[in-house]
Amino acid sequence: MGLDVNLSIRNKKVLIVGGGKAAQLKLGKLIAEGARITVIAPHILDSIEEQSDDCIKRTYQEGDERGYFMVVCATDDAVLNQGIVGRCEEDGQLVLNCSGSGNLRMNAVCEVDDLRIIVSGRKGNPGFSRYLAGLLSSAVDDEMFRRYRLHSQLRQILIDKKDPGKREKLSQALTLGEASLIQWIEREDDGN
Repeated sequence: MGLDVNLSIRNKKVLIVGGGKAAQLKLGKLIAEGARITVIAPHILDSIEEQSDDCIKRTYQEGDERGYFMVVCATDDAVLNQGIVGRCEEDGQLVLNCSGSGNLRMNAVCEVDDLRIIVSGRKGNPGFSRYLAGLLSSAVDDEMFRRYRLHSQLRQILIDKKDPGKREKLSQALTLGEASLIQWIEREDDGN
């Protein structure tokens, strides 16, 4: 359980401890979000070496996690992972443990253009969450995406409107349905 938020990791230093398949699964998402990745492990998959900013081929040493915005524990040693989690939490760092503990987890994402739908199970079932995200991706059709864009426009109008009277008119249009909203937006675009 926890608070579902979007976290910007662009240009943030992220340490991955482990160089196998678990690390590879997390690496793609971290790179896509613009993180600067360092991997520490005695054995690192070639694909991880090619994609990471820095690879250190040795076993993890206590203290390696210092100075990183986020740490990902991706070894097959549960005791080591838990020790890293404990030190990170003690220091107030974000830490994701592929074995389940830690103060952070990655959710499954359904992404269509600039729309992101996050799927997360409270007790953690990443396989089913990924499956459900896939179903949602195929369910987002042109009409749903049109509605998403319309609501995005409305939100921006509400943010931009400093005039309480115009906000009230928009609120009234919201209660009358989509046709009234579209008419309201068109009138606003014309300056009426």
